[in-house]
Amino acid sequence: MQYSSTEKTFIEAIRNDPEADGPRLIYADWLEEVDEPRADFIRVQCALDRLPIGHPDRPPLEARESELLRGSANQWLYEVRLLDLHEANFERGFLAGIHTNAASFLEHADRLFEAAPLLKRLHLWEILPEHTHDLQHFSPLERIENLKLYTSDRQARATRSWLWKCQKLTSLRSLDLSNHLLQAHEWEQFGKTSWASKLRELIAVNMDLTRTWSSFLKGINASPLQLLDVSANGLRWDQFPFLLDFPHLEKLKVLRLGCNFFGKEENPHDSEFARLLGEGLGHQLEVLDLSQTDLSWYARGILYATRWPHLRKLDLGGVGIGDDGLIDLTQSEDFPVLQTLFLNDNCLTDRSIEYLAKTLRFPHLTRISLRANEISNSPFLKMLKKRCVWGCEVDAHLEQESETQFFDPARNLTPRRWV
Repeated sequence: MQYSSTEKTFIEAIRNDPEADGPRLIYADWLEEVDEPRADFIRVQCALDRLPIGHPDRPPLEARESELLRGSANQWLYEVRLLDLHEANFERGFLAGIHTNAASFLEHADRLFEAAPLLKRLHLWEILPEHTHDLQHFSPLERIENLKLYTSDRQARATRSWLWKCQKLTSLRSLDLSNHLLQAHEWEQFGKTSWASKLRELIAVNMDLTRTWSSFLKGINASPLQLLDVSANGLRWDQFPFLLDFPHLEKLKVLRLGCNFFGKEENPHDSEFARLLGEGLGHQLEVLDLSQTDLSWYARGILYATRWPHLRKLDLGGVGIGDDGLIDLTQSEDFPVLQTLFLNDNCLTDRSIEYLAKTLRFPHLTRISLRANEISNSPFLKMLKKRCVWGCEVDAHLEQESETQFFDPARNLTPRRWV
């Protein structure tokens, strides 16, 4: 996408205040004067960004967004596609993220940022040993805020070795190293990087962290993280309480612990894990994922009894709470702003759904997922939907009445649409 000198003035104003809608909407007004359909696209995405999931104004805006993308995305992405770049992500009307291989990025970065001046997310794959030196000193990386490194060989250190010495990641705020098998000394290098102290989000899924847990915690000590995802790492019950020693624990807003093994039976570390929930996390967390963790009855009781003043999303999928556990959760008044609740695969029946529908104490609930339970197509599902704000999306995925496909925006760390 080529920009005129006038447009570059608007773009510069947007870059100087990237979080504000005002400069984008002013640019949209100018685009409308020259009959450019992207004016409507900018307005629609800005409007969607302001609306919470489940709001009744979203469906028509999302339909219009899809219509504009189908009609004009190829034109808007023409310059990018010529550069052998692949998937693209728009955010509030502008190209914000791409998927590409290292060779293409190194070769075409200058033209890429000319065509996409607000680009800030980079998902990079096919990083070969011959690319590492160039990446380490590559100035265009200064504009990248969100970086994900793909790997097909979990042991290939070349994919990530350039990170530890790179001085160009001055804007980096979010890093995804999922599926990489870092060694203990690499986590030590992580903590000594020039960008670690500015990192706000770390996604470390399926990295076998049970081997290097203590080194991992030391490595991230310098990072004031607001989001930490350590799902699917085979972590043991006794390892989680060490999070209490993380110096920036009070800054965490999103914590994902899913698909790790805690042990269902009561054990000596129950009280420590309960202290992690109650003392360490309860006051500031907005998203908590405990799915597939086999929480003991004691830990679940502490979870329900802890005050969560800011928790908007709770994932208890596969925890095995059963009907009695859901009834206990429903009786809790400690989730005053809860909006999204995952209860998939919990052996729930109509008994607990009836109780939930009749005694709902989550006044802001907009979405609840009940897949893989033993629930019939009962009237209580419809009652539950009516009792929640904005016509809450109740997703039970019943054969008799298939609900809308559930979409979880909190897991998508590059919001808006990939095309």
